[in-house]
Amino acid sequence: NLGFLDGGTAAHEFGHAIGLAHEHQNPAGGIQWNEQVVIRELAKSPNFWDEQTTRHNVLNKYSADQIKGTAFDPESIMLYFFPASWTLNGIGTDQNDILSRMDKEFIAGAKMYPKAGAPVSAATELKVNARLRTQASIGKVGEEDLFRFTAKVGGRYIIDTKGPTDVVMKLFGPNSETALIAEDDDSGIRTNARIAADLIAGNYFVQVRHYNRASGMGNYSIRVRKI
Repeated sequence: NLGFLDGGTAAHEFGHAIGLAHEHQNPAGGIQWNEQVVIRELAKSPNFWDEQTTRHNVLNKYSADQIKGTAFDPESIMLYFFPASWTLNGIGTDQNDILSRMDKEFIAGAKMYPKAGAPVSAATELKVNARLRTQASIGKVGEEDLFRFTAKVGGRYIIDTKGPTDVVMKLFGPNSETALIAEDDDSGIRTNARIAADLIAGNYFVQVRHYNRASGMGNYSIRVRKI
């Protein structure tokens, strides 16, 4: 039965996927069911539900300790459409095709998905124009070292490695570990890497790996400076 394939149904089912429950089963809800009518009507096409299924999907309210919820929201995307004839007081529900204001606030709120704070990158901090170079090592095959530095002002920055190890270096940013700015292999001394780039203020990330992914390991040093 493809009769219910519409935007409202898709949004409703996506609500289930992120943990939302049926609004008509909200323990704070106030729908006054005519249970025999509901059971009779949902046993017909297209549902063909038996009484147990109807009670599970519609009539039974959740226990208050089962869920984290809101006050009953008649505009929620998680509320089915029910005709007035299915209730004792003649008050039905509307066909809701979009998320309500309360839906959006609940999904975005800490009650539903507590925020743990901004993730902290595992990158090693590099100080711009540091007096000493930062010592590093590719200690196992396939290792990729990640560094970060902050460009406090815009300008031209140079990041380079030194040492006996053949490395490849990538620069990402600003404020992103995935937006590639530049990549270099052997522009430095011998098989070292060197990147010179005009950067705006922001946070930047430098990834260093061995040229030989299959067996390469070794020591190197790295430095970033503004010129």
